[in-house]
Amino acid sequence: MSRARVSYYKIIISGHIVEAQQFAKPVGFNLESSRKQAPYRKRRALHEQEITASSLSRTKNALIRLVNANARMWKDEQDVVIKPQFITYTIHENIKTVQEANPLFTNYIKRLNYHTFGTKECVVKYVVVPEFQDRGAVHYHAAFFNLPMINARHEYLTGEFAALWEQGFIKKKNITNVPNVELYMTKYLTKDALDKRLIGRKKYFSSRGLYKPEIVSYEHIAGEIMDYLSDYKPMYAYITKPNEDRPVVENPTFHATYNLDTNQLQELRSLYTVT
Repeated sequence: MSRARVSYYKIIISGHIVEAQQFAKPVGFNLESSRKQAPYRKRRALHEQEITASSLSRTKNALIRLVNANARMWKDEQDVVIKPQFITYTIHENIKTVQEANPLFTNYIKRLNYHTFGTKECVVKYVVVPEFQDRGAVHYHAAFFNLPMINARHEYLTGEFAALWEQGFIKKKNITNVPNVELYMTKYLTKDALDKRLIGRKKYFSSRGLYKPEIVSYEHIAGEIMDYLSDYKPMYAYITKPNEDRPVVENPTFHATYNLDTNQLQELRSLYTVT
């Protein structure tokens, strides 16, 4: 574990999306948890638990960054960037719990992987969000990052991938021209994330080997990145202010989010090394 330190800056690099934060007062990083000294607390029973707004916000941000870190970051054998694909999977049978439904999707991924890549080793990269239909049945929204492009018309005529799924219909959504794939994906998370059927369950799941967001918080390096980003216009920027949920802002923070192209991202990466 890295040594504890403080910094006025935090940079989060998720693929082409870069979040820059500057704090009014320095914050600590890699601090030792105080839970070690805290008295033991028995975990509440499942029926007593609830999904808080802060927990939902953390999960949403983690999902956004994970999708960002992988969208447009995988290449095929010809070194061509693979565009992400968004597919919805329904289940004919009225299965209403993720405990029953998730194994069906896991087995489908095994078949899809072997059908596409010809190996039992899991090569396909994806993120999946479960959702409950009005009738209560579970279905899935999946973003694939390295799956060869599925021709929607060919699938309509042949049902090739629906046959692999075996459980119901599949629908491919064209997101080639969607600028914020991660926001498109997470609207399904926030829609059902407060559902009590997901308490104690994962709000999303993903394949192994995905790229992870990178965090740079060393003062001098993060400061250099802030200077570098100042030459570009952010997608959006704001300073945290009081609101109903947070009447007092103890450490006002400047947030800016940038969408860099490949060359800009390479230039930024030359400023630091993640260890």
